Amino acid sequence: MKKSELATSLLVALGHGPQRYTDCARIAYELAVEESKRFFEKFVDANHLLLGLVGAGGLLTDVFLRRDLTLFKLRQLTRGHMLGTGCSFTQPMFIGKSLTEREAIKTATSFGHDQVNTGHLFLAILKVEKEHRLIDLLRTDRTELVALTTRALENFSTESESGMLDYETQFSQISLTEFSNAAAEALTNAKDESRLMQHNFVCTEHLLLGLARAQGEVREFFLSNRITIEQLRARIKDVDGTREGFVSLDVPFSSRVKRALCNARDTTEQKQLVTSKAILEALVALNDGVASLVLRQILIQDKESQMLSNWLESPSTELV
Repeated sequence: MKKSELATSLLVALGHGPQRYTDCARIAYELAVEESKRFFEKFVDANHLLLGLVGAGGLLTDVFLRRDLTLFKLRQLTRGHMLGTGCSFTQPMFIGKSLTEREAIKTATSFGHDQVNTGHLFLAILKVEKEHRLIDLLRTDRTELVALTTRALENFSTESESGMLDYETQFSQISLTEFSNAAAEALTNAKDESRLMQHNFVCTEHLLLGLARAQGEVREFFLSNRITIEQLRARIKDVDGTREGFVSLDVPFSSRVKRALCNARDTTEQKQLVTSKAILEALVALNDGVASLVLRQILIQDKESQMLSNWLESPSTELV
């Protein structure tokens, strides 16, 4: 062991390493559980954690996007490699979490950082996991991903991964009475769509389908532009695949949906109700969501993306 590595190990052992995680790093763990449940797995392993890290919107998200490695591409790579032997009624258990965290703390200390971020966790996964299914599938990108992550860590600012957890607090304070009738109907529809697709969370794609079904201005816009619910479902199936398993009757909202709903409320003027249009605008702004990807695919193909932007900027006409 090199002297620098020995010194870092001693600092961590003595409790002098970083004891806190950035917001994005903590969100990554929540997303990892969601990814495990998405595939009906009994455990949360390094594969799920990597998906969570890429989806958390921090340093590692930027690194992977530079290689054009989106969360959707990673999910498609993992499809067929996850057994799906669990169910949504039980909370999946973490495997190898303590080893990964210890290595991440050592990595953060070696960079002189006082918080563990998504980059530290990624490098820790590579060091701890000798056989990593997802990384092995990205074999040609591994060396460059490590180099890009290392350079990003050398210029890392804690502020770039902070403030994300505010959404959880904000969402817990949201009341259904703050939404228009169409927006409230869309939320109910979204839960139905999630159960129909046998998913364990209400994700952005389910909310998109819920908006398309609700009797509001989003549905009217879609119909006037020949975007049908069947077309949306087919696109979602192409992107996200299908799964089978036991789904709870009470399907929770995913982290991204919570973020979208909070953003929709924040952009709505005071004393005004959140409309279905405001929710769609928030979904479009979430570039890492399935809903945003599906809409881009449909609208780019039909050359109507500018039409959507113009419509979203126009005043709402939704009855409340």
